Amino acid sequence: MLAKKGGQQRKGGRSGTRPAQASKTPSSKATTPTPIEGSASSDKSLKGSKIGAVAAIAAALIAAAATLLGAVLLTSDPPGPATEEKLREEAKKFENVDPPAPGPWVFRVVAGSQVPDPQGLKVRSTSTRNAEQIGSVVDRQFVWATCLEVSDFDPFPNIYEFGPVWYQIRWPNNTPTAQFFNSSPSAPYFGYVWSGSVVAQGHNGRLPAC
Repeated sequence: MLAKKGGQQRKGGRSGTRPAQASKTPSSKATTPTPIEGSASSDKSLKGSKIGAVAAIAAALIAAAATLLGAVLLTSDPPGPATEEKLREEAKKFENVDPPAPGPWVFRVVAGSQVPDPQGLKVRSTSTRNAEQIGSVVDRQFVWATCLEVSDFDPFPNIYEFGPVWYQIRWPNNTPTAQFFNSSPSAPYFGYVWSGSVVAQGHNGRLPAC
């Protein structure tokens, strides 16, 4: 599934007026050497300009990295069977990792080649055949499941090996609609998604029974 300064300035010295040669009549005032004005402020200005240049370069690098990352996220994971296969292969790394307590647990929608509508996954009111649709999830989005339920309804019998296995997920809506929503761990209601249309993330998907 998935971007990269220097001169030296001589410090100001000190200068002054050479003392007059001794004469028979001493001068009434001695001449004191006077430092060149501006040398200290020049050093500070130079340091400030270097710091500003470093900050500007760092900001440019960060912006470039963010742009590259955004482009990768937008282009590296399009819907489709090839990407779904890759996601399922990645999930196999966690076959021996049980879901850590407590739930809910995160899954990712891979509906692109498993359901008729590649634009999303239907969320149902129950796991039974006569359930109502109470919303949809965009393909490749995440859902938060609380338990696993085996029913008598297999939406694709004799086609896929998942069978009539459903996940109960946290859902923000409980009325009939085809509107798209986002699942979240604290959503107030529950919905059901077919197990063949989601992939466990970081665990093996063996949730407790509902």
